[in-house]
Amino acid sequence: GTTRVVPSAMRVVDLMHENICRGAISSKRDLYYRDVGLFRSQLAVDNIVEDVACTLEVPRSCLNVVAGGRSIAFGSIRLTTKIRGKRMDQHQHDQQQQEATIHPRTRFILVIEKEATMEYLLSLGFCETHGPCILLTSKGYPDRAVRQLLNDSTSSANQSFGHSLDIPLLALVDCDPYGIEIYLTYRCGSVRSAYDNANLAAETETEIECEHEHECQWSAFERYLIPLTHWDRLKLVKLLTQHPYILRHDGWKKQISRMLMMNRKAELQSL
Repeated sequence: GTTRVVPSAMRVVDLMHENICRGAISSKRDLYYRDVGLFRSQLAVDNIVEDVACTLEVPRSCLNVVAGGRSIAFGSIRLTTKIRGKRMDQHQHDQQQQEATIHPRTRFILVIEKEATMEYLLSLGFCETHGPCILLTSKGYPDRAVRQLLNDSTSSANQSFGHSLDIPLLALVDCDPYGIEIYLTYRCGSVRSAYDNANLAAETETEIECEHEHECQWSAFERYLIPLTHWDRLKLVKLLTQHPYILRHDGWKKQISRMLMMNRKAELQSL
């Protein structure tokens, strides 16, 4: 209720002030757990943090508060968060990550839709067998920070890593409408951030690849295929008839048309 707004705001400000004085850094989730009884919801803390940053006209990082990391990277990359002069090495790529060091001999970056799939590949020693390489997942749709990283690392004109990079980028996603949308978000950007897609889309001369068609016949996997829902079909038709990238690539039009004709989709794990 409204009676909690002022006490909650004062508590968040107090926690941020404590962090700054101690030189500590907290995630918004951590702030919430430090007084759950008062805040009641994560959204309340998120809104207060953003309001304070907006009122003071400073980035959230100046308040020693970061967003919780959603993306995970593994392999020939070193991610470093730099906040108020402090650096923290990490495997999780959060919204305040500003520096990345990629091994110059990195062969490719493999973007994986699901964390479980990435963990399975790591358990098989994928990086040791095929490396040096980078495996990366955003556990679904990519966040802004990881899209910026991929834009930097796959653009030969970008010098933020100290040397030119032009690393092949591969995508491993579900064979369904949402998997295709995730791929397109990495490759082309999103409608929501259309104003900044030039800096967020993966620009690479080696086309980002996402093969839904295997050399084996689909019939070999028939028992693993799932019928498309009504909403799946609507989404596929929209992609096929309206998305600029799909319209320019006959291979993608063929794949989507085949999915519609077969009325089937597939999860990564089943194949």
